[in-house]
Amino acid sequence: MEINRLSKDELAYELKVRGVTDITTVSEMRSTLRHLRRLERTLDYVPPSYPFTFAEDKAAIESNIDEITQLITDFSNTMTSPEFKKIATKIAHSISRTNRSQPNASLASEKSQLLVQTKVKQFHKNAKSVKSDVDYLTASDQDSGDCSTNSDPPTRTGLSTHMLQQTIPVSPTLVKPVAVAKWNLHYNGDNRNMSVNAFIERVEEMRVARGISKENLFQSALDLFREKALIWYRANRTSYRDWDELVVGLREEFQPPDYDEKLLDEVKRRTQGSNESIGIYLSVMATLFSRFTHKISQAKQLKIIMRNLLPFYQTQLALVDITSTTQLLKLGRQLEARRTSVELYAPPPTRNRTLEPDLAYIQTQLASTSVDSRPPKSSGRTPANKTCWNCNRSGHFSKDCTQPKKKHCYKCGEPDVTVATCRRCTGNFRRTH
Repeated sequence: MEINRLSKDELAYELKVRGVTDITTVSEMRSTLRHLRRLERTLDYVPPSYPFTFAEDKAAIESNIDEITQLITDFSNTMTSPEFKKIATKIAHSISRTNRSQPNASLASEKSQLLVQTKVKQFHKNAKSVKSDVDYLTASDQDSGDCSTNSDPPTRTGLSTHMLQQTIPVSPTLVKPVAVAKWNLHYNGDNRNMSVNAFIERVEEMRVARGISKENLFQSALDLFREKALIWYRANRTSYRDWDELVVGLREEFQPPDYDEKLLDEVKRRTQGSNESIGIYLSVMATLFSRFTHKISQAKQLKIIMRNLLPFYQTQLALVDITSTTQLLKLGRQLEARRTSVELYAPPPTRNRTLEPDLAYIQTQLASTSVDSRPPKSSGRTPANKTCWNCNRSGHFSKDCTQPKKKHCYKCGEPDVTVATCRRCTGNFRRTH
């Protein structure tokens, strides 16, 4: 039974039979139920008194049977699909509740009927397997009489994977199972190369792709571990009953206690790379957000993403009201396409390289006709104080002087020197004074 696929009412039931009634949020319910199920394996665990009447159990189970029937009627997917897992979980929960129910002697037959009805409703579309399965369940119920309140129903009265595969109509699969040992996937407990969350995600992807059930995966888990992770697995594997519980244990051991806080800091620093497309960046961020123990709201996720985009996107989207990552992805790809076209822009071909030269672009020569708006450079002397450095008279410059030319510096007027030998203009004057 997968805890994550239980409805809120089903979670509330599982907690109440274990003595917990003051939790209201689904995430807290799931976390608490996992903890209690681990606690049940200890020797000193004493279950509380069963809190439900048989009438309450019967009403809830019959409602579940109707829902299961509808789900199976609409089912057309594979055994690895979420729909299949939801059906299997609901059936397991219904059988577990039936086994826990405590009717009096006159109602005992109704309990047995409910247990069989749960299975018959599921298999009504597969007549070949109904009779043998109902006979098996009826015999099992008469032999066991199990009404345990501290554990899930045993496999012989539960819904085994083998039975589900043979009775629920599913789409055929062409995947040939590949042994876990051949996956070339290992975890050594060192999170510098691969975090425990990345490892768990990769294992689930490989499990589905290689056609391996969770039962077989749990049995072959030894092939997935190396070094200190293998040491931990050998010491603790008997503490877990299935792969899902082993995953919880892996996270508890190899994930730091302040994981969410550190991951949030990392996410806030994860900006978009200069050559990273908007699609890849949003995929990376979505994966990071999925690894939080306590989920981040969509609004907060979007706020962090928008703040970490490349400046190009932030500038272009500044006045756009982005409400979802889907909208952001669509607009981001449009901007990417526009930026690519801008980067590929080339000036028009010259006139002699076109088939229609009369329609070719002709560049206007603005340089020869335009007026220079820059102010003219000042010579340092205005016409009002004209002094000729050649004759030392006022009213004209040396270049306009009619007197015989004398040797002088054409920059400062120093007599008997040239610009090259002038101490004032070459700097020698300052060093010698």
